[in-house]
Amino acid sequence: MKTGFPAGSIRVFDPVPDAMPAQPAEKSAHGFGISQVISLARLLNQALPEKMILIGVEAMQFNIGQGLSNEVSGNLSAVAFTIEEILRKILEKRPSQDEKTQL
Repeated sequence: MKTGFPAGSIRVFDPVPDAMPAQPAEKSAHGFGISQVISLARLLNQALPEKMILIGVEAMQFNIGQGLSNEVSGNLSAVAFTIEEILRKILEKRPSQDEKTQL
């Protein structure tokens, strides 16, 4: 993602209720990002999920054929840890199999 934070910054947010950094879409599908998709869904009165978790890593550049910057690649383990923590919290909230059979 490119929102002005330092390269490699990890951002976790729910774009359904939270404001997303909107960037104008290019005149092709290549510049059509998640913020444009959510804006279009709202404009067309389409149902959005109650909760959506997006994990973004601030990029330095988006040049074709260019690999990850040192700032981004140096943060990949932190991104993986962030994903694990989010999944752990989600799974802790789910009812266990025993609780489901009691319902």
